[in-house]
Amino acid sequence: RNELALHQFRRMNNKGCDSNSKTFEILVKGLIESGRVDEAATVLEQMLKHKCQPDLGFYTCIIPLFCRENKVEEAVKLFKMMKDSDFVPDSFIYEVLLRCFCNHLQLDSAVGLINEMIEIGMPPKHNVLVDMMNCFCELGKINEAIMFLEDTQVHETAPFNTLLEGCCNAGEVLAANVLLETMSERNIADCQSWNILIRWLCENEETNKAYILLGRMIKSFVILDHATYSALVVGKCRLGKYEEAMELFHQIYARCWVLDFASYSELVGGLSDIKHSQDAIEVFHYMSMKRCSLHSLSFYKLIKCVCDSGQVNQAISLWQLAYFCGISCCIVTHTTIMRELSKSRRAEDLLAFLSQMLMVGSNLDLEAYCILFQSMSKHNKVK
Repeated sequence: RNELALHQFRRMNNKGCDSNSKTFEILVKGLIESGRVDEAATVLEQMLKHKCQPDLGFYTCIIPLFCRENKVEEAVKLFKMMKDSDFVPDSFIYEVLLRCFCNHLQLDSAVGLINEMIEIGMPPKHNVLVDMMNCFCELGKINEAIMFLEDTQVHETAPFNTLLEGCCNAGEVLAANVLLETMSERNIADCQSWNILIRWLCENEETNKAYILLGRMIKSFVILDHATYSALVVGKCRLGKYEEAMELFHQIYARCWVLDFASYSELVGGLSDIKHSQDAIEVFHYMSMKRCSLHSLSFYKLIKCVCDSGQVNQAISLWQLAYFCGISCCIVTHTTIMRELSKSRRAEDLLAFLSQMLMVGSNLDLEAYCILFQSMSKHNKVK
């Protein structure tokens, strides 16, 4: 009941009550949490105008709220007031303000705040450094990011991994290689570090280089995981080497691992494109038992491949399994099955599938209705 609260606030002077820090904390917090952020900023201005001195609890409560609502100017103003009042911000206040700077790509402000934290003996946590690396990379300042990690003497893996991804996304593979080498020498490279670069090489059809890197990874006594195999599967698919991709899949199967979403979709879609329906079904069945989702386009390709081979009952079973796994189906997937059912089956089979579709909330398009009309006419189902 914010309006009533504001009304009581305006009547305080008439009742001989002075507004204090807690008064404004209650108002500003309540307005922000009700989505009335601009009004909260106005109340803050009133507080400053009345020269009300906030206490530590006000700053600790309100600065994070303004940061969350992307009100950078208000958050910075309160942060400066806090220090001017000889209150020492804790690590949480620094972190939320840093994250706010990074989200708005205010890199210079973020770097200044990091340096301030280091000077007062409050080294930034790895999640803050990850935000910093994302900010550097989004601004395309890869070399500056590397220098920053060196200057601040970071020895944690997560920020370096974020920078590695940034290098790869920017196509700076040479810089990524050098960075990974540095990480390996300092014993801060983990399996994910190697996987980031291997994945990029595989996605860009540089599989030979990926395997060279894989050899270095094994020599460094890093244990391969499911993400490593997922990356290699993508590499084989991009080169059309589906037999080798299936060999990798069988190794994943033997370890009871799963492919990641992108690798799974690429493998099933690719196998379906080349009409290797049994391999595609094998992959789909295993991943479905692990409740893994699949891209709707890849699933359509699988259904089309199975229907083209005349296995419409198999296609319906796969469709039912997809519903069990929460895989979204595009309308063309349904019409593909309906078209196959209408060719040589009884009208009741098509109607049975239609009823299943309607039960799970599937939509029909014009083609689906045309298939139904034609099938009913063909079987003299006039009504």
